[in-house]
Amino acid sequence: MSRGQAGSPSNYDVGYCRPPKATRFRPGQSGNPTGYRKGSKTIGARLRELINSKVTVTEHGRTRRISRLDVMLRQLTNDAMCGDQRALKLLMEFLHRYAAEVERTDGAEEITSEDLEILSDYLRKTGSSDSDPVVSRAERDSDDD
Repeated sequence: MSRGQAGSPSNYDVGYCRPPKATRFRPGQSGNPTGYRKGSKTIGARLRELINSKVTVTEHGRTRRISRLDVMLRQLTNDAMCGDQRALKLLMEFLHRYAAEVERTDGAEEITSEDLEILSDYLRKTGSSDSDPVVSRAERDSDDD
């Protein structure tokens, strides 16, 4: 058969780059209708998703939605308060390990006397009133010296 006679279905050559007409994609039909297959999630990703999911909890007569991790930590704290030694030990280990992170991210720092002097000088230069009791106390302390 010659390639020039491919117009009629009975004379169609099937071969390399010429699939049978019956198995070709129809116009508007995708070659992969289900799309790209996503790989399965790792155990860590599944666990993180599960732990961060919210559950409905009734506490003191109020219904709230909190994460599963919060529920577990509250239960651990309650068990420790009831005298469960293993829960108490685990809770203390958590506090020891993760309390430093909370203190670092807290951002509340102690105001030193040097900071108070800088603030009082600024307020004197800008002509602001002594509406801040901390600054006015620092000014009184510095006047006593």
